[in-house]
Amino acid sequence: MNTLRLMERIERRAEAFPFHCEIVRADVSVTRDAAVVTLKRLNTPEDRAYSTHYFAGCNGHFHHGHYDMPYHVAMSDHTDRVSREWG
Repeated sequence: MNTLRLMERIERRAEAFPFHCEIVRADVSVTRDAAVVTLKRLNTPEDRAYSTHYFAGCNGHFHHGHYDMPYHVAMSDHTDRVSREWG
């Protein structure tokens, strides 16, 4: 799978969330067909608008979501998850 196709799948999955959101950061591993993604919920107070997720492309789902974080906590969580998932 190439990076563009994987990102398209991630975008489609994010659009299916029960809230409006945008992708603010995504670290993609094409060889693992996976990504760590941080979303920002729109129309939500800034101090709890962000969530991080592990995306397993093989089955097209977000896993292990951490919700309701401010931006700086979400970016730290995102970096930690990338390190945990693929070093």
